[in-house]
This record gives sequence, C-alpha cells and structure tokens, in this order.
Amino acid sequence: MATLTIRRLDDEVVDKLKYIAKEHNRSAEAEVRSILEDYTAGLLVQREIETTGFYAQLREFMKHEGIEGFTEDEFHIPDRAADAQRPPIDLDDRP
Repeated sequence: MATLTIRRLDDEVVDKLKYIAKEHNRSAEAEVRSILEDYTAGLLVQREIETTGFYAQLREFMKHEGIEGFTEDEFHIPDRAADAQRPPIDLDDRP
C-alpha cells in the first residue's frame, strides 16, 4: 500500500476533518481514506457514464429484458409551463 503526505493544510480544515471522523467513529486517517476512495470511485463512475454510452447500454438492457420505463400513470411529470410562477424565496426572513 502507498503512503500519501499532504502538507500545508489549514488548521481549520484539519479540525473539521477530525470532528467529522469522530462523528463516523473513525480516525482522521481512516476518514481521509474513505473520502478519497468515495471521490475516486465517483470520478470513475462518471467517466464510465460519459465514455461508454451508459444510458444507451441501459436502454438496450431494458429492451432485451423486457423492462419498460415508467408510464405516465406511474410517474406523472407535470408541465412546468402550465404552473403558476412560484414566488421568490426571501432568505432574509429566516428565524
């Protein structure tokens, strides 16, 4: 296994990382390892989706297996143009 050293991290970042690690019942090192693994896996999945025609493959798989998508009755998507305009959100009125 490799070792990675990260220099010049802001003390506040390290403190927050230790706090998060404690909430997850892990050491700071284990928390960083988990963060890096999750982030890397997400990048790999995103790259796979972008470069392999993932959605086309999924549609082909569904067709081959006889799986149909949602029907209008199962998953109605409202026409956004028909809805009245939503009022703006005022964040200054928070309690």
